[in-house]
Amino acid sequence: MSINPIFTESYAQSIQRSAFVKHAHKLVVHAVYDWNKPIKEEVFDIVKQFCHENHIAFGFREFLPEPLEEDREEIEKLPAFQIYVNGEYERTSYPSSGVNPIIEVIMKLDAKPKKSAAWSFNLRFPTFSLGRKKSRVVTSSGDNNL
Repeated sequence: MSINPIFTESYAQSIQRSAFVKHAHKLVVHAVYDWNKPIKEEVFDIVKQFCHENHIAFGFREFLPEPLEEDREEIEKLPAFQIYVNGEYERTSYPSSGVNPIIEVIMKLDAKPKKSAAWSFNLRFPTFSLGRKKSRVVTSSGDNNL
């Protein structure tokens, strides 16, 4: 028995939508361009539109080879996109990749952390105690002086 592909795709999209709602505010995408060449905004349009639709901060900036080590070390070619999560560099992508790297970063944020193997069994179970009830006991010997 197989599952209808429409249902599986719908389920995958609902998971992706909920991840975007939870984590999109943590992302910032910078479109990095060469300062010697004029900006061709149409190269950045797909990612810019995607960020706008999903409430992800987006901005343009020049490639800075001197002050920022991230630019020199992480960017191989221009134009490029740099993705930041909570203000920290996450990864670099390029226009040929489209929006997939952004989706991957958000889904990685949404992935549930694996549970550690160390379990702690410091559970305390409730205990019930019944108070001692004193009652008279009648014996068969006829001794009622208790």
